[in-house]
Amino acid sequence: MKAPNICSLCFLLVFFKFVSCANATATADDQDIDISSGTSIIYYPLGRLYFAFDIYSLPIHSPKPYHETKLTDGHNLNYNGHFPSPSSSSLLFSLLPNQTAINIQSDQPPLQLIYVTERNDGFSNIYFDAVYSDDARNPRRRSALESLGDRIQIPLLSDQSHQSRVSMKDKPTVAGDYLVYVSTHEDPGIPRASWTAVYSTHLKSGSTRRLTPSGVADLSPAVSPSGIFTAAASYGGRGWTGEVADLTTDIYVFLTRDGTQRVKVVEHGGWPSWVDDRTFYFHRKDDDDGWWSVYRATLPTEGPISTQTVTIERVTPPGINAFTPAASPGNKNFIAVATRRTDSDYRHIELFDLISNEFKEVTRLISPDTHHYNPFISPDSTRIGYHKCRGKPKRNESPPLILENIRTTIPDLTLFRFDGMFPAFSPSGDRILFVDLPGVFVVNSDGSNLRQISNSFAFSTAWNPVRPGIVYTAVGPKFASESTEVDIYSIDVDDVDEYTHKRLTLNGKNNAFPSPSPDGKWLVFRSGRTGHKNLYIMDAVDGERSGLHRLTEGPWTDTMCNWSPDGDWIAFASDRDDPGSGSFELYLIHPNGTGLRKLVQSGSAGRTNHPYFSPDGKSIVFTSDYGGISAEPISVPHQFQPYGDIHTIKLDGSDIQRLTHDPYENGTPAWSPRYIRPRNVKHPKPKSYCTFDDCHWLKNNTSAGSAATHMLLPKPQCAGSNLLDNKISAELPLENEVTETDLTPYVGMEFETEEHAYRFYNAYAGLTGFSIRREWMNKSKMDQNIILSRNFVCFKEGFKNISNCEAKRVRKDIRTGCSAQMTIGRQSNGKYAVTSFEKQHNHTLATPRSRHKLPSQRKVSAARANQIELAKDSGIRQKLIFEFLSRQVGGGENVGCTLKDVSNHLTSKRITEMEEGEAYTLLHYFQSKKSTNPSFFYEIQLDAEDQITNIFWADAKMIVDYVCFGDIVSFDTTYRTNKNSRPFAPFLGFNHHRQTVIFGAALLYDETSESFEWLFKTFLKAMCEKKPKTIFTNQNAFKMLSD
Repeated sequence: MKAPNICSLCFLLVFFKFVSCANATATADDQDIDISSGTSIIYYPLGRLYFAFDIYSLPIHSPKPYHETKLTDGHNLNYNGHFPSPSSSSLLFSLLPNQTAINIQSDQPPLQLIYVTERNDGFSNIYFDAVYSDDARNPRRRSALESLGDRIQIPLLSDQSHQSRVSMKDKPTVAGDYLVYVSTHEDPGIPRASWTAVYSTHLKSGSTRRLTPSGVADLSPAVSPSGIFTAAASYGGRGWTGEVADLTTDIYVFLTRDGTQRVKVVEHGGWPSWVDDRTFYFHRKDDDDGWWSVYRATLPTEGPISTQTVTIERVTPPGINAFTPAASPGNKNFIAVATRRTDSDYRHIELFDLISNEFKEVTRLISPDTHHYNPFISPDSTRIGYHKCRGKPKRNESPPLILENIRTTIPDLTLFRFDGMFPAFSPSGDRILFVDLPGVFVVNSDGSNLRQISNSFAFSTAWNPVRPGIVYTAVGPKFASESTEVDIYSIDVDDVDEYTHKRLTLNGKNNAFPSPSPDGKWLVFRSGRTGHKNLYIMDAVDGERSGLHRLTEGPWTDTMCNWSPDGDWIAFASDRDDPGSGSFELYLIHPNGTGLRKLVQSGSAGRTNHPYFSPDGKSIVFTSDYGGISAEPISVPHQFQPYGDIHTIKLDGSDIQRLTHDPYENGTPAWSPRYIRPRNVKHPKPKSYCTFDDCHWLKNNTSAGSAATHMLLPKPQCAGSNLLDNKISAELPLENEVTETDLTPYVGMEFETEEHAYRFYNAYAGLTGFSIRREWMNKSKMDQNIILSRNFVCFKEGFKNISNCEAKRVRKDIRTGCSAQMTIGRQSNGKYAVTSFEKQHNHTLATPRSRHKLPSQRKVSAARANQIELAKDSGIRQKLIFEFLSRQVGGGENVGCTLKDVSNHLTSKRITEMEEGEAYTLLHYFQSKKSTNPSFFYEIQLDAEDQITNIFWADAKMIVDYVCFGDIVSFDTTYRTNKNSRPFAPFLGFNHHRQTVIFGAALLYDETSESFEWLFKTFLKAMCEKKPKTIFTNQNAFKMLSD
């Protein structure tokens, strides 16, 4: 059918009708609350506040950057889209009120989209958008959204009908007159059971039917092209058992109309997508080779349907992680998949040709350094959709938030996502203490006056309820062993000049999670001083210097303690029922050690953590997997544990209420003593946009056998494809570690390219304990681009050439004449094969703990570079940056680079930021000055790559002034007014009229001793080696003059 033509005015009326209704409801709710008795809860959602997802689309046959269309409007979070079928269009447009008013022109039919959005109080709903655009007129138009009149927007589920039941909605599809989707609004009544179920809602009447059987949870539903069948991932009667990566769900098929005739058709699979009523694609992680792959399930045309009669075929090959497949009706030529290649830190969308069995890259050509999620294809197979982070917000788009209001149905309570870990409220509730690695911060509850009070690596915070401005934190790495050095400190946040720190624990045996008594005199905390993490109580002012009382004792972990406001109870998490299992329950105990009792347990092996008392002491808020899992973890960004919703419970164990419904890791809640109005608060100093990771376990899931397989995979069909990561061993899990034997080369071993051979040999070298370099090569005389043979050698091969020339710096010769090498030759089929291989070395090989320092094994990956640059931009020193990276991955040997590499990367980054035009202009100016005035002096220092680092200049007048008045010199490098923040270092003095004179000036790369040494020597060179008698400076670099 032809889409209706919509006038902007008519749509504005419709739009504002929805907005006014929503605002009226919010206002009414706010007015009904007695603010004097109301309270608020905040919590930290891992990465969620920086997702900023919007849905985008590209034409499949011409995926160019200027063809990418942004389909959603930049309001909050928009994801998991679906292109409706043409037969659904008339129904969807009929949902608009006042149809008779629709009457103006549009050049093209709209792009129609059904998707999930969280635009209303963080509450997910399903919307239909029709986006009008004219890409033919403006082919370089980045987005279809230029004005409100460009779109029709309709909520498909009535907001009013869900006021009493907050829930998550996901994976929507329109089938006939019905909307099929996932919802979490029904409590199964079983701890650690997922709430997710498939529902169908009649779009006109609003009547809703549950399609998932009672007591069962379904995920990721997909409706067949005819609308007759629905497939979903499900545990059936087994239930979720705590998986955090590869869910062991099966796939069931049932009738869409009522959920009957349900049958299991695939064992171990998820994310189904139909191509016709007898065929669908799905993904799973292969149990043998460890790669995520897409499979095809074909149902029989006759006879019974079961796992025995359904044909399963692997579609995508091992060697590349491919998942979340998308098919389109009747299209048996290609599917769309999300991929995570081992040479990339980013998730991208690719097409997989089912005829040639080849990948074709799509999104990496558009935005290579952005994650792209969950593709979907239009019914006519001409467009592909996906969602990704939109980046820095534009006008009318949602800004980054420090507090995001989340709807809750509990009276007198507001709920917020908060951009900070381990938050704690001040006694009056007007300030929030929190951690943002690295560092401890304080901010007002309205988002103002954000201050950093410590730059330490810290976790867990608390506020003394009596002593003004005194807060507590644990300094050291989190999630560490009992013997790890972690200590508790008090900080005076009102001492704005110094933020005085006082160490309260002395032995460094993982002392953490301090919580003060209501009179402010005592602290309960967790300590591993006996070899097990138990609870202790110490003086809140002098710490353990004034004595220590042990509260709990046993070979288990008691942790995350919180003291009740009335002083009667201490709540804590413990694994004492099954020590070391990772399963935690909440317990209560009196401060005198009596009255121990379990408060809540999440199933037989679940987690309940981070208890925090309500201001009246009658309830506790906590995070738990009590509500199971809400989505397939592979379909969302990285979550360390892709579950964990915020719950409340009364002290007698009754009235457990689930507050959050989403697939993210929600943790470390805090309960405010005062009411915070339900509104979003813009972040005063947001982090870099889109700062979140893709699933870490996708990078590290390959087994030993499949690592070598990946080395031989062909590149995807596109120009400029990235090369393989040169550090295979860093991408493999400890439990499936590749051994030297697995990667030992042998004569006849084949590689696709010379680069593949280098990276394979380098991976072998890394596991063995030596570094490599490229030695000689022979090229074709007919085509110099073709390498006929290449030799790779141990970095200690040969001996250093001895020159009679005097060297400025003589380096120690580390070569030993080692004969270890590998030679490859080009074969007739264009591939390369090993023609000779020498394994033996004549020197000691590097130990496992030092192999990461070998030159060829060091690399600053794109992800590491981003972390380094973000930390540097935040003012963190290089040594602390490297320490942070080391703790993040379990040690410096796992970072993939050294502290020197971090320094070199930052050096290179700053150099490259100085455009060539600036450097040329500067040199041209100096040269012209020198030509007109031979007394003009300038000198430039270059690095090993001939890039400009430091610059000094002085004209004739400066030199003459120095001769006359240079006995006293003032040297200062505090000027950083240039855009590159390079230190500007003038040499100043006073003439006989007490006027300031300039003796010379420099632009420095940094303030290291090497830069200062070069600068002072250059200064003396310019001044004919005349040294000043006195230098005034706040730097220690003046010591260089003592030579």
